[in-house]
Amino acid sequence: MSCVTYAHLEIDVFPMRPSYLVLSIFYMSIISGCGPSERALNIAELSGDPEVGKTHYNDLCARCHGEDGRGGRGLNLIKHRKHHDDAELIDTVLEGGGGMPSFGYLEDQLIADIISHIREL
Repeated sequence: MSCVTYAHLEIDVFPMRPSYLVLSIFYMSIISGCGPSERALNIAELSGDPEVGKTHYNDLCARCHGEDGRGGRGLNLIKHRKHHDDAELIDTVLEGGGGMPSFGYLEDQLIADIISHIREL
């Protein structure tokens, strides 16, 4: 039997459907005190300009998330933003994941501008 130990908890992997495994790891990360990175928290404190963010969103994000943010190849940001604070969204921009590339190379202010635009979609 294959098990994964995470945050001092043991999970039997094989009987779980993949979606349950992902949810289990997500909830365990919350329980174990994982949170947004320090950089994400710092960027979340910046005041973003949604007009500047719109230009860069259209260049960098709209291809996958759509100009209106309703998704396509990428997540529907309109639904997704309701369940996450700015720092969590910023961490996703910084780290990527689930098929999304990392945009950690972007300047902090630019990320704040993009997040500000996403909040206004």
